[in-house]
Amino acid sequence: MKTQYQYNNREVVLEVKKASLMVRMVLYILVFLCVALPVVGIVGGVVSGGEGMSILSIVLFAFILFLGYFVFRLALWNTFGKEEISFGKEVIYYQADYGWFKDKRKKYDVGKTVKFAAKQMGYQEDNKGVLTVEVDMRPINSAVKMPMAEVEQLIKELKKLY
Repeated sequence: MKTQYQYNNREVVLEVKKASLMVRMVLYILVFLCVALPVVGIVGGVVSGGEGMSILSIVLFAFILFLGYFVFRLALWNTFGKEEISFGKEVIYYQADYGWFKDKRKKYDVGKTVKFAAKQMGYQEDNKGVLTVEVDMRPINSAVKMPMAEVEQLIKELKKLY
């Protein structure tokens, strides 16, 4: 049975379980519309001699493109998403990977305490949870929901590090 995480050489990769094809299709269609509508509006405004373009329409187009960017990130996360956590002796690095681009790598200096916990998420009967790493009272909360048995198995392996 394949787990949602890979652990080797002090590095953990937590992989998002892909959303259903229907959900991903809806998200990608929304992204397409959020890009196509402003482009069609701008082209239509230029073709009509610029009379249809106003500051308000440009702001509206920018807002729709901005919204499309976040829906695109959500669609990529539900398709290719994974989290990478590297456990060094003195520092822990965390990074979210969306497949086509990555978030900024966050650095956590290891001081006195590093604690690992499994946090229950969703309905209790689903038996899903996320990994939480607490570094000197600063939490690193994973967004990847996994079966609680996998989270607890991963915690057993990680506790050997600290």
